[in-house]
Amino acid sequence: MWEYYNFRDNWATFLETWQKEHVQEQLCTDMHRFCNKVHTFAIPSRSGRPVCRQYTRGDPLWWYSATDFWHDRASEIALERIKNENMLSSFKRTMTCQGFRYNTKQALETAFFNACFEELVKECYPEQNTIDAFIAPGSENYLSSTYYAVARCTYPGETVIHSISALGNCVIVPDHKIVFDINGYYFNKPVLSIEYESLYNEFSSSYDSSGSSDVL
Repeated sequence: MWEYYNFRDNWATFLETWQKEHVQEQLCTDMHRFCNKVHTFAIPSRSGRPVCRQYTRGDPLWWYSATDFWHDRASEIALERIKNENMLSSFKRTMTCQGFRYNTKQALETAFFNACFEELVKECYPEQNTIDAFIAPGSENYLSSTYYAVARCTYPGETVIHSISALGNCVIVPDHKIVFDINGYYFNKPVLSIEYESLYNEFSSSYDSSGSSDVL
């Protein structure tokens, strides 16, 4: 069975490889292409962060999400807190002591949501050099060449395939049945073993003796 590369268990090794000069050069190339292609990033203006920026070396990848994934995590937690009657009542008592009054439950819930969200939004943003900071939904296909470079260093002398196919832009290590996909791993997406095995068989004739493969 195929499986994702275990990024969490090998995080220190991954970070060390990520900082290699040729990997960073490839990352800059990929990110500049991504920024020029995708004009709306999940750096929502409502959160006060800049919009439609160009990548600068060293920037956290999560800044360049093409969805509101990181921003929305705070919203989801705040919405869950609204359902907690004890927390809602505690908030109401605190605000009443400060002279605030709410005429409807909806007004109370809205005020509580805003208070929670303001507190949570920065807490939900990833810390530098954590796996979360590497998750930028929408950029997956643009960064496959960078992850190919990382995988080549991680499995030196072995066959590593970078393929553009119906599976998207993917990087696989067939001898170990490894899919080198940080987003698939992070979101626990199903590993399509049959499809990867078929991809391996389809392009097996393209492998060369150096243990690498060009984009197929």
